[in-house]
Amino acid sequence: MQVKKPGQKQGRKAKSSMDVMRTRVWLAEMMRFTGCANLNQLGELIDDLDDKKMLYRYASGQNGISKKKLAEIDVRIKQRIPGRVDGSSVFLIGPKSERAAIDFVPLWDALGGTIEQVNEVLIALDPAIAIQKYLGVSFLIRSSYIVFPLFGELDPPAYWAEEGKANRIAERYGNNEFTVDIELITFAIAAWRMAYFIGDAIPMMNYVMLGLLERAIPETLDRLFRIELEKSPKAQAYTITQDFLDYLEELSRRDVDDADDAIKDLSYSVPGWPVERVVDDQTVFVVDEQIHDYRFLFLAVVHSSVCKYLELRKKRLLAPTVSITVPSP
Repeated sequence: MQVKKPGQKQGRKAKSSMDVMRTRVWLAEMMRFTGCANLNQLGELIDDLDDKKMLYRYASGQNGISKKKLAEIDVRIKQRIPGRVDGSSVFLIGPKSERAAIDFVPLWDALGGTIEQVNEVLIALDPAIAIQKYLGVSFLIRSSYIVFPLFGELDPPAYWAEEGKANRIAERYGNNEFTVDIELITFAIAAWRMAYFIGDAIPMMNYVMLGLLERAIPETLDRLFRIELEKSPKAQAYTITQDFLDYLEELSRRDVDDADDAIKDLSYSVPGWPVERVVDDQTVFVVDEQIHDYRFLFLAVVHSSVCKYLELRKKRLLAPTVSITVPSP
């Protein structure tokens, strides 16, 4: 039984980063459906003073929205704008899809679902992948939904093995050689998670994620799910971008921790050759333990991981800029 704390409002939901992301995506999708340019306009459309105030609390992450309130706002929007609106599906499944194959993109299952749900995400976005597994097709080729648009070829060479070179995917995105939508991002995350689960194509999927994280994912999330509060150049705006990246970092850190445990189990020691030593002015032969340490494997895992990349990205973005003043001649 949950005990109500003093001063706590009845019915207030505990919120997580996933709750905040779901709520902000729901707000952004409702604004897109209604044509509202900012949250203030959406509040005016809903035309309920209490709900209008709550929209701002939802956007800021102070409050989570209930299923009942989702349904109530859906009804209110339908009364003012004819057409299908399903805010509950956005909140529970993911954003409205721009493609004909599915109605809503299963983003939340890709991020936080079980591995069975992750598999369903892959099938929902690319149904052919369901049978390819039983035909013995490699996971890399089964992931052609993202491999071909990102690399421009079905069977790319191992770019991820080229130490010190720029990420090919980040370069191609920067050159406008492919476009990114929420469907592609969702499939990439699901494929990345599945690669770790089945132990196949992990270096490639890390390479894919790092290439997309350089610019493609942050820019796409900022574009699709930016919530302007009011019509003003200085008005505050919210996106899901940082929560999204933090969530990916945590997912990756779990995989790295699992790899650390597995690699520790590989390390062992065996008796070495007898070594001649002088002890108390006497020559003796001592058998030392020879340690077989596989720590270098763990360092390689960390080096190519999403969590390490995002950790360095934060440091890079937070690093102070140094301005140099050149004296006038």
